[in-house]
Amino acid sequence: MNCVNCGCRLTFFNETDELWAGTERAFCYSCRQKISPFLNEQSVGSHVEHLRARRAPLVARGITAEGYAHLEEYCRYLDTLTIAPPAVEEEPQELQSVKEPPKKQEQTSPLEAIRRTIRGETAPDETKLTQKEERELREVIVRSHHLIRGDLKEIAEHQGESTRMISDRFEKLQERVRLMTYLAAAGAGSGVLSFLALLLFMILR
Repeated sequence: MNCVNCGCRLTFFNETDELWAGTERAFCYSCRQKISPFLNEQSVGSHVEHLRARRAPLVARGITAEGYAHLEEYCRYLDTLTIAPPAVEEEPQELQSVKEPPKKQEQTSPLEAIRRTIRGETAPDETKLTQKEERELREVIVRSHHLIRGDLKEIAEHQGESTRMISDRFEKLQERVRLMTYLAAAGAGSGVLSFLALLLFMILR
């Protein structure tokens, strides 16, 4: 799986959570840091309109067309979670002047929506998952676990091969050291013998 923004390969070390479950698409750690300021912002009204108003700063941070399209799709998903209030009958003008103005509907930031998804919680205006959606979510989680185990196995095999190469090099280095030690000892021994022979020759002479 690759990053939806920069296209780099996602591994155990740089993969982040999906913006919403079931997409099997995610940002790498570096690109996720670029969109974190937007995810922390509180949007008033439509999430899509809020994203379009922030397009220029996001592009300046390095968000590509593919990454922006994924963010826009996510904001549309958040907008679908907002349930419009039921229509009420119009009341007489006298009663409307007495009643208090309706409270603004509480808005949820994109980051808070992600946290609720990870914790398995639902917002007051969110509908519960059906059995089919829960089954698909479990399948996504199982596939993610398989991918993680595969990456760990690949890393372990790579580390084992590196360890064997280092061990072979160390053994070759030991052999060279032993050979140099032997040659040095042999050279030293022959030098002593030559000196003694020369000394004996001078005495006898």
